[in-house]
Amino acid sequence: MKRLIGRTDLEDALKKLDKLTVEEARMAIAENLKATHNVDERVRGVANSVAGVDDRVAKVDDRVAGVEVVTQQTASDVDQIKRSSFLNLIGAGRWTLRVPFREAITRERSQMALPTGPIKEP
Repeated sequence: MKRLIGRTDLEDALKKLDKLTVEEARMAIAENLKATHNVDERVRGVANSVAGVDDRVAKVDDRVAGVEVVTQQTASDVDQIKRSSFLNLIGAGRWTLRVPFREAITRERSQMALPTGPIKEP
């Protein structure tokens, strides 16, 4: 009869150990699930930050495109002014350089009178 009683105790201990093992596995799964949810929340936060950065980069790209258009227009204007100045220089018939706010520069001799004697102080 002691053998039967001993086996019952052993069987009860094995059942208890099995229950504890199952409970420990469930606890480990719960901890793993909790960690997974934390990681998921952090990844969503990073994704939102990346979306915000993407929007800012798009705005900068639009600004750069606007500056590029203005730069191209300025370069075109400068080229047009250079062509116009060159054509005015050649189209004058004689070698006259047309500079705004100045008299024309020519090859002709100046008609300005200069004193021929020494300069006297008053």
